[in-house]
Amino acid sequence: MLIFKLLVITGLLALSGCSLLQHDHRANIAMQTLYGSNLYLDISVFNAALREKFPLGSTPQNLVKYVDSLKGKCSIQNENHMSCTFPEISSICLITHIKIYAYLSQGQVISISAETQADGCSRQVRQPPS
Repeated sequence: MLIFKLLVITGLLALSGCSLLQHDHRANIAMQTLYGSNLYLDISVFNAALREKFPLGSTPQNLVKYVDSLKGKCSIQNENHMSCTFPEISSICLITHIKIYAYLSQGQVISISAETQADGCSRQVRQPPS
């Protein structure tokens, strides 16, 4: 009976073995790529990633889904321009947002870029290094 139990346990471990021993480094890779060691968003890297994620001809709906998944909102200024904002970091007295500007033509994205914006209780909000 003990041998049977060991075989069952061994079989279960074999079936899920990779997942039990898995080390997922994706979050760390993303943080190091986008933020580096100074913990400020590298906006040029983020803009490059946006241009790859939403290449020329992308639909605005895909951008809206992306921003929705990040707890943000999009608004259309006119038929040629939309902007989206989602929170990056928030605390009791500080919130930083990432704002995305998309320029459209014939219902497709033709240009996309982003910037960070900070709001806080104090007018002295720490800005990323230049």
